[in-house]
Amino acid sequence: PLNAFIRPHPGKPGEKAPLKRLVWEVVHKSCGYAAWILGLITVVFGLRLSRIQRPSTDENPDYLIELSWVQVGWLLFVLLVNIVLFGV
Repeated sequence: PLNAFIRPHPGKPGEKAPLKRLVWEVVHKSCGYAAWILGLITVVFGLRLSRIQRPSTDENPDYLIELSWVQVGWLLFVLLVNIVLFGV
């Protein structure tokens, strides 16, 4: 709700967007990407912390590092798709 309250209007159809709107869009997208990336980093740290607290055994296989690499791969894939499709 706060985001909608402070969001500037996009302008009239066919006209160039006002500078306030462009700045708002950049800040909005940047905050979203930062939150997403920090969330992934937090999950990786959490996986590594659980590995430290419970060393690898037959009951607790060493799959946590592989999961971390899967997340890194997913992050790179999504970033590449955004760059290709949206020029972000």
